[in-house]
Amino acid sequence: MRAESGSSTQEPAAEFTTKTPKGARRLGPLLCWAVVFADIGTSVYYTPGILFGQVGTHAALFVTMTLVATAVPVAVVVLSNGNV
Repeated sequence: MRAESGSSTQEPAAEFTTKTPKGARRLGPLLCWAVVFADIGTSVYYTPGILFGQVGTHAALFVTMTLVATAVPVAVVVLSNGNV
């Protein structure tokens, strides 16, 4: 069906609000780290298998370096603040 050229059939766009809904909370640092760690975990799971063909048993070093690079900063934050 064709709309008349003089009439508007579209509804106005909803306005974007920056208000936080009642009961909503921000993402805490520990949960944020957990999400990032889980994302990195998928890489840690698949990458050593890919690297093994190129570097052999040294692929395990990638897993260790990734664990240290992600776990140490969280430990420092937790121990320095005492809360998360």
